[in-house]
Amino acid sequence: MSAPPTPSVSPASLLTSPWVMMVVPPLLWAGNAVVGRLAMAQMSPYALSFWRWSFALLLLLPFTLRATLAHWSIIRANALHLISLGVLSVGAYNTLLYMALQTSTAVNVTLVGAVMPLVILLLSRILLGEALTVWRIAGLAASFFGVAVVLARGDLSRLTALDLHRGDGLMLLAVLAWSVFSVRMKARPLGLPPMVFLTVQMLTGLWVAVGAYLWDIGTGGGKVPLTLEALSMIAYTAIFASLVAFLAWNRGIVRLGANLSGFYVNLIPVFTAVLAVPVLGEPLQAYHFLGMGLIFAGIGLAAIRGKKAS
Repeated sequence: MSAPPTPSVSPASLLTSPWVMMVVPPLLWAGNAVVGRLAMAQMSPYALSFWRWSFALLLLLPFTLRATLAHWSIIRANALHLISLGVLSVGAYNTLLYMALQTSTAVNVTLVGAVMPLVILLLSRILLGEALTVWRIAGLAASFFGVAVVLARGDLSRLTALDLHRGDGLMLLAVLAWSVFSVRMKARPLGLPPMVFLTVQMLTGLWVAVGAYLWDIGTGGGKVPLTLEALSMIAYTAIFASLVAFLAWNRGIVRLGANLSGFYVNLIPVFTAVLAVPVLGEPLQAYHFLGMGLIFAGIGLAAIRGKKAS
């Protein structure tokens, strides 16, 4: 009797796997960090945030407006919850992140951001009653150590020389906002298609960016040069860092859960370093690969128990 054939994994199923899908958002957000670093020489962070989300919404609405109106009864019945998700993600997180970068260093902000998996784990325990397993704690330690290796450029003693800034507290608030959003995604309305949910998320969160941009204009800022370079930066942040990244994150977090998804955020500093090689001319070093390996090891450790507990 012949053995049953081994099931094959098609390229399409591999690409749509949540484990692969969740690599996409940190990769695109790392690109956003590199583009944002270049954009700050031409525009304020509030201007970039406003035009980023406005352009993304304008691109999305022609494809989702009819479906959004068709699901209006679900949206209206869950209005408060949907508003909170949009404000926490599109609105508060991005605004607080940009504010943090104005008064702190990129290293400090990234290091504070690395505590996000821990915050998500604690909130999941408090709000959802999910267990804090030994494997996830071990994964958290490996992941955080991987981020530290990258930020310290292979020499952890450099981290002792870091100074605290006011922006570090703002980044901690940004981490809290994104963590609450990630945990509350479990209670999202199940009747909303992903593209409709993303539309509502942008519509509700954009108002925070609008308020910050109006304040920026009122204080003499808000100018955006009408150059091909500036428009290209806005286009990247709108299409890739907003539409594609948020759609992939929303879909991935639904399938993997908030706890495991949070570990992927720590890939951002590694991908930023990799992307900085062709864009900013910064060399790629062995510690980048070590840090990436530790972060993926952290995801793997967290997933050992995560598959049974999710």
